[in-house]
Amino acid sequence: MAFVVEDGTGKADSNSYVSVAEADTYFTDRGNTEWIALTNEQKETYLILSAQWMDAEYCSKYIGYRKTEEQAMEWPRSCAQNSVNCNIYYSSTTIPVSLKKAQMEGGELIRANGGSNLWETTEVGLKKVDSSIDVIKDIKEYFYPTGGGTTTVYGSVKNNLCGLISSGVKVIRQ
Repeated sequence: MAFVVEDGTGKADSNSYVSVAEADTYFTDRGNTEWIALTNEQKETYLILSAQWMDAEYCSKYIGYRKTEEQAMEWPRSCAQNSVNCNIYYSSTTIPVSLKKAQMEGGELIRANGGSNLWETTEVGLKKVDSSIDVIKDIKEYFYPTGGGTTTVYGSVKNNLCGLISSGVKVIRQ
């Protein structure tokens, strides 16, 4: 698979918001020698997995609307107003710096987890519990979640997405 960086035009074949060179600079500035020691192919893989996870996890929460139907990724977006600071609007040809930082942090989390993606691998199922009373013979079945069902919040990713994801509440100012 080719490594194609989204440049704000809404490419149909992009799979990353950030280049390997940008990620290298980011992690060099933070003294992360483990990232720098990776091969370019490993870095590309981790960045692709991170972008894929972010878009799947936050697609319905991102502010604004996808710029085109044909674009491969969730950004660029139109009508994107920062959800924290109403004075910030993102151009429909821009990939926000905070989105790039979130992707890089996600790539590093994947590297630190031995290359596994950021989705939960816990099996979520239901367990059946019978409740009956002998005299009445009224049997009710209740289903409860078992083993997991929790969502892991990756702070280093989500903190960078602050302002790019919606709380679900829209404020209309007049």
